Amino acid sequence: MKKGTWIVLGIGILVATGAFVITKQAEAPTVGTDVQTTSPSELLKGANFTVPDSDVSVSLVNGEATFPNGNILLLDTLTAEWKKDERKDLVAVFAVNTGGTASFLYLVLFDVNGDILTKKSEGFLGDRINITHVGIGELVHGGADYRVTVQTLERKENEPFSATPSVEKTRTFYVTDQKLEEIEVGRDDT
Repeated sequence: MKKGTWIVLGIGILVATGAFVITKQAEAPTVGTDVQTTSPSELLKGANFTVPDSDVSVSLVNGEATFPNGNILLLDTLTAEWKKDERKDLVAVFAVNTGGTASFLYLVLFDVNGDILTKKSEGFLGDRINITHVGIGELVHGGADYRVTVQTLERKENEPFSATPSVEKTRTFYVTDQKLEEIEVGRDDT
């Protein structure tokens, strides 16, 4: 091929590539006022809600708050997007201390609507246990929207609370209409 042909071919490739890049940039989404810019997990770190198993309202600052008889600390969060009714749920684990040495752990479910979080349900996990994993999964059957599993380390039966938790346990909660219900998992419950 002649040198002129190579030049024309090179210019053609550059023009085509430039047109492709410009087209792709034009398709990029724009950020508007209706786009949520704060993640639900970040929103929760500053949320206002009622402490589990109480009537005390708190405003979290960086995931924690102090109230007259104790404190609350956000331990772990996990978002679940449920496609039914285009609902988005946020599941979080909190430690609540109401004085003394107890550290009560709760699984709390929130509805996420833009920048507004609304507490919908809670489940008690235990006192002075360790959370090793929180997971969300679909159900093959069972009628619930989805399930939340919480893997913990707990003490052996009759061990004092001062003992280090070492017994692995998995707790399963079905979520139906934004309500947590703990279930005993059988062989066919998936």
